[in-house]
Amino acid sequence: MWLVCMSKKKNKYHVPRIVPDELKKLIADANPKVIQIADFKIWCLYNPEILFANSMIIEGKDGVILIDTGVSRAAGEYIKGKIEELTEKPLTTIIYTHHHYDHVNGTNAVVTREQVEKGEIKILAAHNFITEYTAENVAAGPIMAWRASYGYGHFMDKEEQENYLIGGMMAKPNFGTGVYIPPNALLEEEQDLELNGVKMHIFHTGGEAATEIAIYLPELKVLFCADEVYPSNPNLHSLRGTKPRDANKWINAIDKMRQFEVEYLVGSHGKPVIGKEKISEVLLYYRDIIQFQHDQAIRFINHGYTYKDLAERIPELPDFLNYPPYSSDYYGHIKHNVPEYFVNYISWFAGDPIDLQPTPAKEKATKLVELMGGEEKILAEADKLYSEDKSQLAAELATILISKNIKNMNARKLKAACFRKIGYQQVNSWWRAWYLTSALELEMKIDIQGLTKKRQELLRGWEMVSSLSLEQIYSRFRYNVDPLKAKNKNLIIGMIFTDTKEQFSLELRHSVLIHSEEIPENADVVLTMTRDLLNQILTRECTFLNAIAQKRIQVNGKKIKLLEFFKCLDLSFKPIFLTLGLK
Repeated sequence: MWLVCMSKKKNKYHVPRIVPDELKKLIADANPKVIQIADFKIWCLYNPEILFANSMIIEGKDGVILIDTGVSRAAGEYIKGKIEELTEKPLTTIIYTHHHYDHVNGTNAVVTREQVEKGEIKILAAHNFITEYTAENVAAGPIMAWRASYGYGHFMDKEEQENYLIGGMMAKPNFGTGVYIPPNALLEEEQDLELNGVKMHIFHTGGEAATEIAIYLPELKVLFCADEVYPSNPNLHSLRGTKPRDANKWINAIDKMRQFEVEYLVGSHGKPVIGKEKISEVLLYYRDIIQFQHDQAIRFINHGYTYKDLAERIPELPDFLNYPPYSSDYYGHIKHNVPEYFVNYISWFAGDPIDLQPTPAKEKATKLVELMGGEEKILAEADKLYSEDKSQLAAELATILISKNIKNMNARKLKAACFRKIGYQQVNSWWRAWYLTSALELEMKIDIQGLTKKRQELLRGWEMVSSLSLEQIYSRFRYNVDPLKAKNKNLIIGMIFTDTKEQFSLELRHSVLIHSEEIPENADVVLTMTRDLLNQILTRECTFLNAIAQKRIQVNGKKIKLLEFFKCLDLSFKPIFLTLGLK
């Protein structure tokens, strides 16, 4: 309740909204359009408002090939409509360039799951697609989605979003939901294919994403480079949180592309690049921009500098690598790229043992406030720094006060004003959105609980749940075990699904959960049901207990063991405050 009351107190800080001219130009240039590649029957759907990522349509002899399906159901519907406008031939094949949601989440609006399962529609993807999709979108999916909402400006007001563009992706914040359909054909590392009479050389690149592939049409000299090249300094580390991006694989991917004779370079973000010489130059600069940041980070790491030092040591690209927009910090930024390599190569530990057993933040802040002369003195000094346009230092002082007392709204409003002053100057979309969203959070202008509930409902949506395999569903449960409740518990729950002819078991031991496709003889309880019923339970249309009472689940074993098992799982979804810390 105190959060609501304090948020209504008068705020003496007013920061005028500023939109840098460079950002205004980017926004003006991001007009939706269908771009035909030469006079080929190839179209790039470039629509920042709807798609988030480009989709490409190729008309073959007998049908249509679609590369990527956009970010949401609305994107998929747009793509489907464009296919019907551009050609009378049926869609037969979809190719996923990689597993990121903005490239696959519109599929369920383009085709049906039944079409894919029957083989009427072929969906091709990299050999490691399923593994990486599960690892990234299932394991850490909830927090990553929440962080993406900060970094993509989802919580900003409409006026702010109108003055915002997601950097080199040339996209607007997209709120739609959708569901991908798993691929039914996995590609080798490198192979030649002929789809609908279109000859293709497809090869795994794995730079920006581990599943990334590139597609070269040798007869037309067209190269689809996915996210390996886009109009911005490459995002070598995503602030939303991902596995480390392998710079060497990314460099090698572009070097591989440089071996082909290319007249048309079509990426999944930004507009196509036309002309052999221009493409050659773009690819050369882009791979060197990546290697420079990676290699210089390693150089300074070996000199003993830590991740906190690297952004100071390598604050910007040198003049000889200035090649806009591919060197511009619209999406990737050298200051958030280079620290990742310290963690990637060395670990989180910078070398000072003081970080091994740090004093809790509140305790440390309380002592600092005492030593610095009290809260009023610190706040006055922070306020003075703010008025002198030293917003970073002012925000750092305010943070000490907030760490001591999270209810200190004067400090929070000052820190929010500092973030706005800094944020409004940013062209980099990650930085701009995160500063401005954090300012809203500090002032309690984000309905954290309401948005948390909405996001949980989306994650439990029927289409979302039904799109997941049993492997993906059960692998997610392992991250929900509460060790205090599971202490000394040894339980095995088996499940048999009569409609899909699948079976699974979940074994709880030592407060870890292990899933298996076999049900051991010593299982404590075995449930027999349909997968359709499991989907209803996961979407909370009914509960296990209700389904058992209604005899929709056959139970072999002790029902009490089932209750014991679920009591060991933490299935709550608590509000998350990224700026204030997890509370």
